[in-house]
Amino acid sequence: MNILISLPPIQKLISFLRQTVSLTHPSISYMNLQDGHLTIDSWIKNTEKDEVDFLKIFSITKKKNPKAFKATWDLYRKKARSIGLPTYMIARNTFQSLSDEFENTRPIGRTLLGHKDHSISAKYSDLKRPKILAKVAKAHIEILEEFETIELFNYLINKTHELFPQLNIKNYLINREPKVIYNSYKNLIDDLLNKTKLTPFNTSSH
Repeated sequence: MNILISLPPIQKLISFLRQTVSLTHPSISYMNLQDGHLTIDSWIKNTEKDEVDFLKIFSITKKKNPKAFKATWDLYRKKARSIGLPTYMIARNTFQSLSDEFENTRPIGRTLLGHKDHSISAKYSDLKRPKILAKVAKAHIEILEEFETIELFNYLINKTHELFPQLNIKNYLINREPKVIYNSYKNLIDDLLNKTKLTPFNTSSH
């Protein structure tokens, strides 16, 4: 999956989830409760190299812990339904539909969803090439803006702080205007593209 993790609020949302899951589900959390009080340097120094991961939320995986993995996500689906949230499938379809409304190609929409299929590989043989990455990133920004993702994230942080004032999470709030933030990313992408020397595909046979 090729997306810009630095696009707000993605990194902060992942950090928030890592912290809260370590409190609510310590037995399956990737982070230890004490990790939140460590500096990044200290955490890396005291952790096995292969175990350092800045995005992982859970310690369990579908491959290594199939029963626990299934039980966890079944429970989350049940809880989501009980409070009126849509299913994951509906959420994915809504995301794809919004991508279609912005006239993104299906391969770009499915790439943002983390899907891999022949239509993607056929149309975009190298998803790491600058111009293709730029298209994916800009499509991602459009969808994040339309969903008002930053505003929703700030609401989540404020509501969580209201319910659990003992948690130190106010630093997660994003104070700049979303439009200003996303426009700066769009300009940065354009600037990087202009400075990037694009090399032709290697067509030599082996």
